[in-house]
Amino acid sequence: MFSQLAKIFNLGNHSIQLEEQESHIPEDLPIMCLDHLLQRKEPLRALVLGRRATGKSSLVKELIKCHIKEHGEDGSHVLVFHGPEQLQPFYANAKFEKGVTIKDHYDRDILESYLQSNLNCPSKTFLFVFDNCFQYLSSRCEYLDQLVSGGYNCVFLPEHPLGISKSIRKMCNTLVLFKEHVYVHKKRVFDLWNLENVFYNFDIFQNMYSTATDAEYGYMLVDLIQDRTFVGRSLSKNNSCVTDSLETCSRSD
Repeated sequence: MFSQLAKIFNLGNHSIQLEEQESHIPEDLPIMCLDHLLQRKEPLRALVLGRRATGKSSLVKELIKCHIKEHGEDGSHVLVFHGPEQLQPFYANAKFEKGVTIKDHYDRDILESYLQSNLNCPSKTFLFVFDNCFQYLSSRCEYLDQLVSGGYNCVFLPEHPLGISKSIRKMCNTLVLFKEHVYVHKKRVFDLWNLENVFYNFDIFQNMYSTATDAEYGYMLVDLIQDRTFVGRSLSKNNSCVTDSLETCSRSD
């Protein structure tokens, strides 16, 4: 019964039935799910996974803009650590408002200094982004664990599910899954985060994952707090981000 419900996607007052022979998100529906993340009371501890050039950093860029819009340029504190950008200098070319600091590679000293310089600011005004910035085992950092557990908004974009420490993986409350062809990576995601609580079984998860990411820049967002799933697209065909939300049925439906 759920396998049939899982194929129904709700957009506003409309529903789309995804038949087996036509399992795709219509191309005229480029969408984002950031409104759902921003409405939650809990701090964001998100893990963004998928192959390169699938739209992950573009989603984070839009999330940064939404964070600044919510807290204001003077009230926002955004620190981005990113990896090498020789081929595609995404963050170097991104035009952010005030309140955004961008650094190459993760550095505990920089992180600690940044927090000390903004010591009296509410934790909800902070957004920390770690985009493919960890060198070997550098994510296994006690100070980083304290940051994630301390009520700060954190977004991690590792190259694969095991690209961050086990302690951080356990604290994640949101998964954003972009296109992935490696079966082992998808199975690992399902097992590591016990996603049978959301999808019942791996076959349903894999079907919905494929449906969500068949579209260019498509992704599936899994809210691990509410056991809800959303489907979105980080970029439209003309490379402009949009802000509508397309929600799928959760297990409780």
